[in-house]
Amino acid sequence: MTLVKDDITSMKGDISSLKNETTLMKSEMTSLKNQTKSIKVILENVTNRHLKTIAEGHCDLSRKLDEAIKGNVDEEQLLVRVGLLEDDVRLLKEKVNTIA
Repeated sequence: MTLVKDDITSMKGDISSLKNETTLMKSEMTSLKNQTKSIKVILENVTNRHLKTIAEGHCDLSRKLDEAIKGNVDEEQLLVRVGLLEDDVRLLKEKVNTIA
């Protein structure tokens, strides 16, 4: 009879341990989902936009090389910098919202 009680006590401990592991796994999954979402947002909003900006600038290369280099390089650099600053502001807003 005591062996059965000991086995039941052991099983209760094992079940409790499994519940703790499940809770930990759920929190890790939530963290991974948030990280994946952040990566997707960066890809969609930052990388794709900057690639599009650079690609649009290179469509004009059929013009004279002098004209293409003179005007578009500075404009492209400014657009990329503005894009990066916008993303930094977005991240700061998200941090402020999570703190508040």
